[in-house]
Amino acid sequence: MSYYEFASDSGTGYGSLEAFHMSESEVRAHWSLRAYGTGIGYAPGPDSEPVESAEELTGWWWWACLPGCLPDGDAVGPFETERDAVIDAGGIWDDLNETNGAVL
Repeated sequence: MSYYEFASDSGTGYGSLEAFHMSESEVRAHWSLRAYGTGIGYAPGPDSEPVESAEELTGWWWWACLPGCLPDGDAVGPFETERDAVIDAGGIWDDLNETNGAVL
């Protein structure tokens, strides 16, 4: 997992987001199965639409979260790459920086 700053309209950083990867086994272990319609599915949050397969939720996710604190809301994703998740969040991703914009 890595922390990034959100980008303001002027390009300066503020706040914090956490990007993290969830494998299929982690999805099964951490996200609950919920009944919906005629089946049962995995859902990352109480307002999320369940999906039938944990594999559909495998990938990179982000949520607003300051280091050392609990997340401020549900996770958003999945995304194919960490970069895709950070860009979706409106975070600062520096392709030229060795740390990829992560707040160390």
